[in-house]
Parts: sequence; C-alpha cells; structure tokens
Amino acid sequence: MESSSVNSYCVAKIPGGHSQRDSRTHGHSFRSKNADDPVSKPDRAYSYQTHKAAAWLSYFADDGNAKHFAKSIESLDELLVPSITLTEVFKAIVRQCDEEVAFEAIAHMQQGQVIDLDSAIVIGAASCGIEFNLPLVDSIIYAIARKCDAAIWTQDADFKGLKGVRFFPKSK
Repeated sequence: MESSSVNSYCVAKIPGGHSQRDSRTHGHSFRSKNADDPVSKPDRAYSYQTHKAAAWLSYFADDGNAKHFAKSIESLDELLVPSITLTEVFKAIVRQCDEEVAFEAIAHMQQGQVIDLDSAIVIGAASCGIEFNLPLVDSIIYAIARKCDAAIWTQDADFKGLKGVRFFPKSK
C-alpha cells in the first residue's frame, strides 16, 4: 500500500471530520469495456460499498481525493469493511502516527459491517487473482465485493478498468 504525505493522517479529524460530499455511483464486476477511462462507469446500482485502504487513508487525511470517498464511507447502512482492510489501515496509521490514532480510525471503520475471511471468500479470491491478475489483498477485496454485491472505491491502479470499481487516481 502506498503511503501519503508524512503525518497527514495525524492531523485529520477521525472520525466525522468530513461533511456529506458529492457523488457516489455504483458499478458491476468484471473489466469494463473502456479500461483507459479513469473512472469506471456504473452499469447498475449495488447494495453495498467497500473501500481499499488507500481510499480510507485519503478520507481520514482529508486529502484531495477525500471528497470522492466521503459519502460512500459515511453511508453506514451500505458500508462493508473487509477485515484485511482494517489491517492495512491500522498498520499505515501506526507508521504515520501512533496506535491511539489508529484505534480511533479502526473504531470508525467498524461502524460498517466488517467482513471476515471465510473459505468461500478465499477460494473466490484465488479465482479473482488468476482471472484479473490481482495481488492477494486486492483479490480478497474483489472477491468480497463480488460475493456481497458491493462496489469498490479505490485509488489502486490494479483495479482500473474493473467494472464495479470507482477508481480515482491519487491526488498530488
């Protein structure tokens, strides 16, 4: 996972430092027809929303891309949080700040429905990893999204072009 500017997470307001912001859309699984499009176009509504760790970190840091993730993160009834994402976010925030700030962020994340790994997810992750050439953590998150009918919000280029993904390149 890529890191953001040093100590940016430490100065963000965790949780609730964001107002309801603009635009959330939904998508579908599989690669889109136009992989060069920076934001995959939605083709149907999804029941749930999930986010890669970098999207969470962007939200907590209130950086240039936070506005893209805020509304979907703050829609707690639709929010799914893969347990592996808790690990990634906790680790990144501890590196940037300290455990107290990391636990505060995790508490905010756990307001959504945490999805633990099970045999169906890990087998689905193996298939996604092979089919879409995704690294392990990415394939786990993609498998969870497919199993749970969730759109994925991310800044991770490995997801660029996958349907059901809202991809926003990292802001500079």
